[in-house]
Amino acid sequence: MTGEETPLERERELYELESLIDATVATAGRLLLIEGPPGIGKTLLLRRLRRSAAARNLLVLAARGGELERDFGFGIVRQLLEPLFVSGDRREDLLADAAGLGEPVFAAAPDSSAGDASHAVLHGLYWLVVNLAQASPVILAIDDVHWADPPSIRFLIHLTRRLDGLPVGIAITSRTEDPAADDGLQRALRAEASPPVLRPHALSAEATRQLVESRLGIDADPELCAACHEASGGNPFLVSELLEELRAKRAEGRVLEPSRVREIGPERIASALLMRIGAVDQDAPALARAVAVLGSEAKAEQASELAEIKLERARAVAAQLHDAGILEFDEPLRFVHPIMRSAIYEDIPAAVRSGLHGRAAALLASKGAEPEAVGVQLLAADPIGDQSAIETLRAAGRAALARGALETAVRYLRRALREPPREANRASVLLELGRTERELGLPEASAHLREAVEAAPAARSRAEAADALGWATGPDPKAQGELIALFEDGAEGVRGQDRELALKLEARRLAALLLLPDHSPRFEDEAERFRNLAGDTPAECALLSFCARKVLLEGGSAAVVSEITTRAARHLDLTEPGAHSIWLLSTILWLPDRGGRQAFKRRLDDAIGGAAKRGLATVFAWNSNLRAHILNVTGDLRGAEADARAALDSGGLAGAFPHAPMVPLVQSLAEQGKTAEAEALLRDRGLIGELPPPRPYTALLVSRARMYTVAGDLEAARSDLDEALRRLEHARSGGVGELDVWLEAALIHHALGDHERGRQLSDEALEVATAWGAERALGGALRVAGVLRGEEDGLNLLEQAVEVLARSPASVWRAGALVDLGAALRRAGQRSGARGRLVEGMDLAHRCGAAPLVDRAHDELTRLGARPRRFASSGVDSLTPSERRVADLAAEGMTNKQIAQALFVTLRTVEMHLSTCYRKLGIESRLKLRQTLEVKE
Repeated sequence: MTGEETPLERERELYELESLIDATVATAGRLLLIEGPPGIGKTLLLRRLRRSAAARNLLVLAARGGELERDFGFGIVRQLLEPLFVSGDRREDLLADAAGLGEPVFAAAPDSSAGDASHAVLHGLYWLVVNLAQASPVILAIDDVHWADPPSIRFLIHLTRRLDGLPVGIAITSRTEDPAADDGLQRALRAEASPPVLRPHALSAEATRQLVESRLGIDADPELCAACHEASGGNPFLVSELLEELRAKRAEGRVLEPSRVREIGPERIASALLMRIGAVDQDAPALARAVAVLGSEAKAEQASELAEIKLERARAVAAQLHDAGILEFDEPLRFVHPIMRSAIYEDIPAAVRSGLHGRAAALLASKGAEPEAVGVQLLAADPIGDQSAIETLRAAGRAALARGALETAVRYLRRALREPPREANRASVLLELGRTERELGLPEASAHLREAVEAAPAARSRAEAADALGWATGPDPKAQGELIALFEDGAEGVRGQDRELALKLEARRLAALLLLPDHSPRFEDEAERFRNLAGDTPAECALLSFCARKVLLEGGSAAVVSEITTRAARHLDLTEPGAHSIWLLSTILWLPDRGGRQAFKRRLDDAIGGAAKRGLATVFAWNSNLRAHILNVTGDLRGAEADARAALDSGGLAGAFPHAPMVPLVQSLAEQGKTAEAEALLRDRGLIGELPPPRPYTALLVSRARMYTVAGDLEAARSDLDEALRRLEHARSGGVGELDVWLEAALIHHALGDHERGRQLSDEALEVATAWGAERALGGALRVAGVLRGEEDGLNLLEQAVEVLARSPASVWRAGALVDLGAALRRAGQRSGARGRLVEGMDLAHRCGAAPLVDRAHDELTRLGARPRRFASSGVDSLTPSERRVADLAAEGMTNKQIAQALFVTLRTVEMHLSTCYRKLGIESRLKLRQTLEVKE
């Protein structure tokens, strides 16, 4: 189609392109989608956008998807950003700070040891774009996104969701008639597009007439114009190709007959294209086929060798194809339009095409091309049992994995299995594949890892595969139970050569046993074997955590569990989410040693900070979730909410229990009185009503019950608590680990009139807590017993509860005990004693953020005739948890960018939080922020 500067009948589309540029300059970037059938003019519109944006001094970065390139991990991202790294100085600036986490995408040999690479790379690439946008507004233009590689699509989704406040605009084109466009990731990307979606329509008969006259240079016969419109269907590309054919006929002196034009449909037009290439030069078809097969690697040298013609000859033919409007005048060689490449590629017989790809792979390998570039060719070639091809595919998979391109790595490794590998190597390929599939959450992971166990020729490789299989299987009791024998055999096989791996498998076995409803006798026997481990390695710590849990469930004393837990926490691996870390945490929460608990929290602080610096979203999310549990117990409800929200917002948790942070989040929101907000969050995630059976959901039942209690829906609270107790009994749990459930259930049953059941639960809890001996457990049980018994006995128990909880970190529970005691003293007529306890409880509840307790204390004081103060709705106490977290980091001297990187949020989020903080605190900038916060402290 000629006249690209003034595309016909595209006024609305051109207006929207300019609107995207305007929005980008105004830091209101968005994703613009242009979609339609092949040849409708999407590419032309994207070119117009690029020219217009460049003319307005925006930085324009362009890329184009291709049928081969979709198997090259982060291929689109590299097309967009790699040209910026021509200058070494430029590279250093662009990859500064967190953006450096994206460097593996552009490295010739990325570090394969990087963990959680997919999250880290996405995080780094986002900040690389932020760095770019700080110098100039940016337009990213991606043509044929339906052929983009999955890792690049993930990045575009990640970036699009963070465009608010950035001077970055994205425009993509996608075919509506290509099966690749129906891929789940593709649909997710298109769903992120802001309205309107541009769908260019076919040209009218009048527009076709204008093209006929401009291209043929004549006043065209109306019947000829109508025939051209009918034959092309108004498709701009097909009109253009048809006119090229007619122009050639006219140059030969032939009469342009409308009746003959009507016989040329779209399929004939494609054939005409192939004939036109053949007419350029006798070597043109071979060169065109070579370019079609090589894709992005079609440099003149490689194309000439694959086409088996001399280099200078190939360059001359390429120039002729450029003059004919078929190839672009650039290196590597590319077709002017993807339809041309598809027509040529599909015209090659399948067997010949496979052979050309095999030859291309060998050619690229001989030229020292990256393994991924060679692997792309092997993916398109038929398997022939070539062991060197398998090694190339595995190397390509490892390189893709190191870049964070997990989907691409899976493609290479699955192809390697089809070659196929010799039996001696098959297990290692299966292990690599299964581990990568596990990271993506693919269901095939378990089957491949189980096959790796069965195919492994040596004990060590069997053990490694069994270890990976344990993670891939998830918390399903039946599935985990079936793996116990594999864990046993694996541990036994490597006990003499790799003690740490053997102990890891022992821990896997204990985790599986603990998930089984009938685990108790065997679990206790097995756990006891490891009780005397020193805790010198992560595997030893994992096993000791099970020992501590076992003693806790048996009703052992806090002193005994504290000693085991201290060893268990010494080298606990906090970089790998697992059952042992959450079980160890649940034990720590009940310990009498405040110092040990704080030491564990400091470990979490370090792990969270390190994860943020390295872009490890999974580690950040998991440990933020763990710290939220501790902060809830110690009374920092706002901090717990902030941590739990950060864990959810980071996007780092997936797999068997992606809702783990909802447990501490719902708990903290309930204690703060934000029950409507908590219920909305649960509803959004489908967590209202019956919950799945796996063990982690039992904890969510307890948090949800607390939400219902505070909201006044006691029947719903009782239902959740009774279900939690049923599940715990079925799982043969017991001891102090169930104390929260017993105490909450005792209060609910009592409030609903079932005094006998409430008293039974309370008495059981007090007996267990007394034997346990830790202040939080004992104080909580004394408080509930005091509320249920009432009168003088109840007063004595509440007095004891207040005294015991004063020595514990459980600030919210202590505030509740003080308010309960004050209310009981008021009812007993001891007004002066009541007032002091209520004021103390209200102040402590306020510091914790426990608004319902503050309100209750306020009501009790009002009944005494007092005039308690109302806490201000402005100032430091008015800051939300997220606002306070941002304010604290800003007060420490961190820049907005550093804060955003540390919390896995956008710059706009930080700016908005700080702006709100300034307004609430009555200050104008961060200069007074630290002073204001310190005064409050």
